Formats: sequence, structure tokens, C-alpha cells
Amino acid sequence: MIRAAGAQFVLTSNHGDYDPATSEVDPREKTSIGAAFRDTYSVRDTDGAAITEKDVKLIVSAILDNREEMPEPRSGDQVRFAGASFTVVNCKPWNYNGVGVGFEVQARSA
Repeated sequence: MIRAAGAQFVLTSNHGDYDPATSEVDPREKTSIGAAFRDTYSVRDTDGAAITEKDVKLIVSAILDNREEMPEPRSGDQVRFAGASFTVVNCKPWNYNGVGVGFEVQARSA
């Protein structure tokens, strides 16, 4: 298995498909394994509400270890990175000339 540069990033999503017949979401846990780099927020960006001291910025590869596309992390998804667990707060896709090149994920430790 060839991994993109960075540490292992494990995304666990519980977002399922909406069933219009029952008006419910069919929950499905899906795990995706890729790579990411950790960055930090500057002190001036940390306001205690939108961005807290427990938040980290993860720069996530658009490609999974199995060479498929990384699904876009969503608020509430769980992340394992560098031996720690986080919850996704926010995600911004990175695009270059219309090509998805990764994600900037705001994640909060428990």
C-alpha cells in the first residue's frame, strides 16, 4: 500500500442516505483511511467559540490509501489522527483550477 505524505488519517462517518418513503436517514458507518498533516491555529484566530484551544487544523489528502477519493469530512464525523481522537467541526475543500486537491479540516479534541 502506498500512502500519500503525512500521518494516517482515519475518518469515520455516520451519515447515511435519506429515505423519502420513511422521511428518515438510514445510518451507515463508513471508515475511510488516508493521510493528513497537522497545523495549528494562531492565537489571534482562537476566539473561544468558533475556534477553541482544543482545535487543530488538519490538511487532508484528497486520495485514500486505496487510491479512491477521500469523502468530504462533515461536521460531527469522527477522526483518528496521530493517536488522538477528534470530532470534525468544519471542513473547507481545497480546489486548484477545478480539481479537488484536499481538505482543510477544523477538528476538536474531546
